[in-house]
Order: sequence, then C-alpha cells, then structure tokens
Amino acid sequence: MNSKFLSIILSLLLLTSFQTVYAQDKIALLFLTRSDLNHSELWKQLLNEAPNRFNVYFHSKDPLEDPYFQPHRIPKIVPTTWSIHAKAWQLLIKEAVKNPENVRFAFLSESCIPLYSLRLIYKKIMSDEFTHMFYRKPWWPSNNPREVKSLPSKFRYGNWEWIVMNRKHAELVAQDKKVIKTISHYENDQESYFSTLFAIHGCLSNQTYNKSYTYMNWEHSVNGGASPYPFTEESVFNDTLIEEAYSGGALFARKFDPEYPTYALLKMIRKNTKKYKKSLSK
Repeated sequence: MNSKFLSIILSLLLLTSFQTVYAQDKIALLFLTRSDLNHSELWKQLLNEAPNRFNVYFHSKDPLEDPYFQPHRIPKIVPTTWSIHAKAWQLLIKEAVKNPENVRFAFLSESCIPLYSLRLIYKKIMSDEFTHMFYRKPWWPSNNPREVKSLPSKFRYGNWEWIVMNRKHAELVAQDKKVIKTISHYENDQESYFSTLFAIHGCLSNQTYNKSYTYMNWEHSVNGGASPYPFTEESVFNDTLIEEAYSGGALFARKFDPEYPTYALLKMIRKNTKKYKKSLSK
C-alpha cells in the first residue's frame, strides 16, 4: 500500500472518529404560528445560549418578518384554521425527520415560552426516550362533529396537541397517509390525530408518558372556554399561575401575549433555572 493511499485512509478514519465523538442528538422545535413569535428576542437569546442542541422549524400562515427565523420556515405551507391543522404539524415533522440528528420533536406556538434555560430543557427532555403527550378516550360526546366515526371506537382517542415526541412516533407521523386523510375531515383534528394514529399502530402506551410538558390554564379560560387564559402582564395573580406551571413539572407555557415584558420573562427563567440546579446539588 503506497503512502498516499494510506494517508487518505487515515484521514477518513480520523474524520469518522471526529464525527462520532462530536455528533449531537438534537431537539427539533416545531413552531406552528400565524406569523412571528410573540417573544422572538427571548427565544433568540436562549437559542444562542444553547448552540448545537436544537433545530428550528416554522410553519407560519404569513411570511416571517424576523430575519433570524426566516430561513427556518419550511418550504411547503398548507391552509390552516384554529380547529383544523394536523396536516401542518405533519409537514413540520416530515421536514424535521429528514435530519437524523433530530431525536425529539417539540410542538410550540407563537405564544409559547420556555420556563427554563434551553440548556436545562434539553437535558430534561433527553433524560428519557418517551413521547410526552396527554391523552385519553374522547372527552366530547359521541355525537360531536369532531368524533371520528369512520374509525372503530377502540382506536378513537383525544390528545392535547402540545407534544414532545420521540423519533419512533415522529417517523410514524411522517410516513402516514391514510389516517391523516381520514381524520383531517373532522373538527379539531389536531386533538385526535396523534393519539389515534399511535393507537392504530399499537404503540400509544409504548414509550408514551401520559402528561404534557406544556402548561396552559383552562380554569380561567376566555372566549367562552374556547381559549386558555392569556398572560398579558406582570401581576401577583399571573405569578401564582406561573408558579403552578413550575410545580407541575412543565417545561414550556402558553399563552403569553407580546405585551408581557420580555425582561420579566427572562428574569423568571434565570431565577428558576438557578433554583432548579441548586436543588440538584442538595
């Protein structure tokens, strides 16, 4: 073997070794939005503090104005309404699973904020292999327009749409053609599709933790109970609700309006990240 050929072989081996050592499993942050995030500056700062841990994807009704996030808008966009948008989630997942480094997939909206630093959230999400999704048998009447009557009742489930999904489940969503075609004809398809798909494939309870990582307050809902409570300002009452989110083990929360001071959110995140790390050292 001549020296030039040996040198090439050694270089390839070193490159492979380097890629193996430095390869980083990532979390895909999937944003389904109308346009830009309510707190873009907050997200940008926290993402810059957690390099090489996250990949970002947007499905937005309108083009994004923030140049930081513009390159992350996926190429295909489908029409959505507040009650029909499972296909948009599927498009986000299809785009994200193309990257083999993405092993978790977090569903987010423009009004979502992280409750800790993204470095800490990364560690918590990657600490197990489960999909985190609240689900149960349908909580609406069987004669409701959202009931997926064209499928056997044993497969019909409901779920909150704010999910952190593992790669096994994400690949099922990306590959699916039949189930989403059926369920997308029903209202609130995003609250039936994922749990029903996994039930059909016999993996709803397999590697699924029946709890959401995202906090919403429905006790003080608005719009006749159609929307969760919106956080619009700093207040003692809002502080109490946010503490409820932390106590319940949430990693994200919604709905935070643009009016809510970003500096206050950042201060809260810093404080609770520090508090959590301190609790681990005891």
